[in-house]
Amino acid sequence: MTSRKFAPLEQIKGAALRALSSDSMLSRQIARAFHVHWHYSGAWTKTMFLGYPIQQSPFDLQVYHELIFRLRPEAIVQTGVAYGGSLLYFATLLDAIGADPSARVIGIDVRLYDAARTLTHPRITLIEGSSTDPATVDRVHALLGDGPRALVSLDSDHTRDHVLREIEAYKELVAVGSYLVVEDVDLNGHPVLPGYGPGPYEAAQAFAGSDDRFVRDDEIWKSNRMTSHGWYRRTREHPVRGYMRSAYPTAHVLPPQAGRLPNGAVAAAEVAGVAGVAGA
Repeated sequence: MTSRKFAPLEQIKGAALRALSSDSMLSRQIARAFHVHWHYSGAWTKTMFLGYPIQQSPFDLQVYHELIFRLRPEAIVQTGVAYGGSLLYFATLLDAIGADPSARVIGIDVRLYDAARTLTHPRITLIEGSSTDPATVDRVHALLGDGPRALVSLDSDHTRDHVLREIEAYKELVAVGSYLVVEDVDLNGHPVLPGYGPGPYEAAQAFAGSDDRFVRDDEIWKSNRMTSHGWYRRTREHPVRGYMRSAYPTAHVLPPQAGRLPNGAVAAAEVAGVAGVAGA
């Protein structure tokens, strides 16, 4: 009887790490499967924070946590409040890092849910109204005063044109070094809900080349392997002369091409600038 020879543990470990590297097909397939399962299982509807539905992936909450700790933003603006869980999460993190009492969280929604209206955290300000209504935009700018100083998260109406209008309305609030976050770029076949129609992913594509003050940041989420959002960091106050242009309404975005992007999750990854890592 001959004894079987097994590969050394380190050799097996190395092979596994190579197979799961961020640019491997297996890693892409796993990430795509997670996105699909997370969405269609309805798990995102069941996540809670301190008793409030938050409707966010733990991977994305971790990225927000890291950004808030590192940036210590003077303000966080979120469009799309729903039940208010994300607002409470942001406000609680500001408390945890010992942010100045003046640091605030502003939530905007066309219709505030009853649950959101029960939020009593002193940092939170709620605004009911369309996020792109000039009166709403003016109110937010008035609350924050002069100069860019915020981290901005866009999570309301997910149609492409609405997201583009939000980007135009709120990007000037983003502090240099801080982020404009386009949430849920996995919609419209990237890889979920392929029949959704042009949405956040397409808006992010249109915005990506329209303003050189913002760059797609793929490093902040790569350690998590996946994300549902697009993360854009503001790198300077003023654009290069003649570069900045409006992404709306002249943007023309081609639909995803299966031949160029064999994996829907890879398409979402390109929003963050890293083909081969599923996410946004």
